[in-house]
Amino acid sequence: LREEMIETVVKPWGTEIKWAHTAQYVGKVLEIKPNERLSIQYHNEKVETMLVINGSGVVHFYTMDEDGDVRASSGKTLNVNDVVHITAKQIHSIEAGAEGLTIVEVSTNHLKDLVRIQDKYNRS
Repeated sequence: LREEMIETVVKPWGTEIKWAHTAQYVGKVLEIKPNERLSIQYHNEKVETMLVINGSGVVHFYTMDEDGDVRASSGKTLNVNDVVHITAKQIHSIEAGAEGLTIVEVSTNHLKDLVRIQDKYNRS
């Protein structure tokens, strides 16, 4: 039995708690502050599945045109017990509602695989 270290990272939008990290997968809890939003982003290889455990919000999906401009294509309201699956190269962002949003995320082990397109906190 190997004990994993729980790693907590404070982000401008809330907190990310990594509770599992293996060669095959990573488990996190995302605690998104009320009315805050993650960057518009995609992953080249990483695949994520998320379960809402508290609060509500919206996951936004986007497309990119041939000029590289990002356009909103759809959104899905998130409530407790909703599950969202994000595939590789799927441009997305998550926005918390007025009460905040807590998500359990399980993903492939591609932690550095993040391409930010737009970020309200000016992170690259």
